[in-house]
Formats: sequence, structure tokens, C-alpha cells
Amino acid sequence: MNISTILQATFRDPRQAFRQAVALELPTSALWQALLLTVVVGVIITTVGLLLDPTELPLALAFMANPLVNAAMQATFITLFTLILHAILRMAGGANRLDDVVLAVAWVQAILCLFSAAQIVLLLVSPLLAAILGLISFIVFVWLMVAFVTEAGRFPTSFKPFWIIAVSLTIAGLFAGILMLLSGAVDPMEFANA
Repeated sequence: MNISTILQATFRDPRQAFRQAVALELPTSALWQALLLTVVVGVIITTVGLLLDPTELPLALAFMANPLVNAAMQATFITLFTLILHAILRMAGGANRLDDVVLAVAWVQAILCLFSAAQIVLLLVSPLLAAILGLISFIVFVWLMVAFVTEAGRFPTSFKPFWIIAVSLTIAGLFAGILMLLSGAVDPMEFANA
């Protein structure tokens, strides 16, 4: 299977594509490495984007200007999100394995990296088109995550997985925010003075 075939299957029938990927029974270490690779690629894309569009970042995103801090924060958030998503899926009665959740998150992150790279190219041509692609990538993120998590948890409908993802993102975001404050990556006094 090549990348083009995988992408077509992902957008044609994401649940079926996810079932096929799970059937490959990839080793746990390979799944976590793939997830880490999406973080590294995402940081590279972000850094290139910041170099091409050096507008001042909002205070909450100032850490992204430093690639090492950005990588640490993204890796922390993605790991927290993956583990929290797995735990909440189990509490909600999902019949999932951690490997399936790691696969789902890594796969969606890889797709988002492709969208981000395309967004940078569009930024050079038209900032408006780049912004529209950003919105489209968010919609694709939600659609694919819901499809993959529905399949990973073996739920009959997508209603419960949608809310599980929303809660998991919120909790992971809160934890990541607290870690950013405690690590000094973000200065709380900057927010008070803004």
C-alpha cells in the first residue's frame, strides 16, 4: 500500500481504512514512534510557517517560537490526549486497546501535518485561502477523529465518541496549560499585563 492509496481510503471510508490499519497489528513501539514523528514534523512545519509569516504570536502561543519548547509542549499534549482518550473510552464502555488509540491519534496527526504543509504553501499565495484551508483541516480533524475513535471503541454510532474526544481534548488542554505555567514556558504575569 502506498501513501496515495492510504489517503484515498482514509477519505473514502475512514472507519474501514482504520479497521484495515488495526489488522496490520503494528508493534506498539512503531505506533508511538509514528506519533512522535508527527510531533517532530508538526514542529518543523510550524517553525517554517513562523519564518514565512513572522507576525507576533498571541501570548498563549509564544512558546511556539522556540522549536524545542514547542516540541516538548506538543509531545506532552499529544501524549496526555492519547492516554486520557484511552482512559475515557474504557470508562464509557469502549472495547479499545491503547495501541488502537495511539494509531488513531498518530494517523490523524499525520493527515493534519499534510494539511499544515499545504497551508504554508497557500500562505505564500493567498493568506485567505490558507485560512480557509485551516478551517477545513479542523473539520477534517473532527471527522476523522470521530470515525477512528468510533471504530477503536467499537461503538455503533459516533455520538458518544464525539463527546469523549471533546472531553479528552479539554482535560489534556487543561493539564498541558498547567504544565506550561509550571515549567515557565508561559509567564502568567504576561497574561495579567495584557
